[in-house]
Amino acid sequence: MTDAQASNAEAPEQFELTDERVTAFIEAARQINGVVESIGPQIEAAETDEARQQLQMQAQTQMAEIVTGSGLSVDQYNSIANAAQTNEGIANRIRETAEAMAVQQ
Repeated sequence: MTDAQASNAEAPEQFELTDERVTAFIEAARQINGVVESIGPQIEAAETDEARQQLQMQAQTQMAEIVTGSGLSVDQYNSIANAAQTNEGIANRIRETAEAMAVQQ
């Protein structure tokens, strides 16, 4: 494998960030925050590493189901989240869409 092929194989999935994907990301993120808020204290209170790991796996499964249920792949969701952290334009677009969605509810 050449260096270029290796770089391409490791590159994140490229896709267009449509309004529908932004909305799906926001809806999934809100639900994921709920999972984190409900399971986080349980993980902290777990008495054994095994119990903590089981709760973490349960949370990961729930979060993956939320993401795929929103119409995004986990890779797409993670790519949007990472882009929002590094690209101010994407972060602003997500924030503005979330604010507009909150007003509509």
